[in-house]
Amino acid sequence: MTSGQEIVTSPTNTAAKVSSQAFFNCTVNLHGDDHIIWGYISKKLFLVRIYTSNGDGDGVETELRDKFAIDRGDHANGAHNLVVKNVQMDLGVRYYCGLARKGNEKYAELIALGMLCAEFMQFNCYIIKQKRVTEFLQIFC
Repeated sequence: MTSGQEIVTSPTNTAAKVSSQAFFNCTVNLHGDDHIIWGYISKKLFLVRIYTSNGDGDGVETELRDKFAIDRGDHANGAHNLVVKNVQMDLGVRYYCGLARKGNEKYAELIALGMLCAEFMQFNCYIIKQKRVTEFLQIFC
């Protein structure tokens, strides 16, 4: 493995309305044989692999292609951005981007907003998730 392989742009927490799209950025300085991975931690606490860069095709796991895509917009600079195609409540989980080697993943949460919650967000409310305030969000609906 070549030194200098690192995540340059990490994904950040985001909120999106149910039935909309959500985006997570991940740019990697990739100078060797390591691969980019995207995944998430399911509500049952399983690690689910979404994507592995392999140079052929889009690399998204076949059974997940209806839910996720990879935007390689600035491919020359190592972009591997995750697109959640149709946000649903069960996709409001923790996502990670990293190199295939262990211990270097960067995490971000997707907060899936149901319609009622999205309307309340116009008033700059707090979101309670898993019995804690995760962050203050200001959404313009």
